[in-house]
Amino acid sequence: MVRLVLAAGLSLLAVAPAAAAGKGVTVDTRSGRITVNGKVLPNLELATLKRVLGAPSRVKTTVDRERFERFPGPLGGSPHSTMVDVKNHHYVYDRLGLLFHTRNGRYDNNRDPATMIVVLRHKIAFTHRRRPRFFPRRACRALAINGVQLSRDGRLVPKGVTYRTEKLRLFNTDFAPTSYASVIDSVYAHGEKRAIRIFLDNPRDGRPAYVVIN
Repeated sequence: MVRLVLAAGLSLLAVAPAAAAGKGVTVDTRSGRITVNGKVLPNLELATLKRVLGAPSRVKTTVDRERFERFPGPLGGSPHSTMVDVKNHHYVYDRLGLLFHTRNGRYDNNRDPATMIVVLRHKIAFTHRRRPRFFPRRACRALAINGVQLSRDGRLVPKGVTYRTEKLRLFNTDFAPTSYASVIDSVYAHGEKRAIRIFLDNPRDGRPAYVVIN
């Protein structure tokens, strides 16, 4: 159930339509529980994704050159860095608006995803960061965090919150903003079983664009 606060100061309880119908994604940051269209996703392993959600629409593999830093240990030595190839795998569910990908390091070649991305809209005006690769062709129907429905078209960050704000309460948990050139571009919550970061579409509207869940 979602509490709606009206402009007149009155409140009422209502069930979000998408949540009531079991459509879309729900995530509980405390328990770590994730559901997709009413089906529980107990983990992000590839076998689980295929069993619960079916086969991905697309599977992509990328190899990127990344800098690996090494610092002196207890016995001394000199710091140095080197460029290494890092391979990651991306699993796209176009019809669900979901993307799963690995987060491999220098010596890893895991195929099981570590990150889930829920896409809410495709048009993003922020250009200082690269959006996730291989966006799903459709947007996710709905997303509820800790029982509270995320509004796709409403402004996410309340008025009065700036890049200096240390903490704000959203979706029954504590979030903090991130910024670029003093402009808030996302909010994040961590410290519970699931970490969530919500990226915004543009500085003026501040609507949610996509949500990264770890």
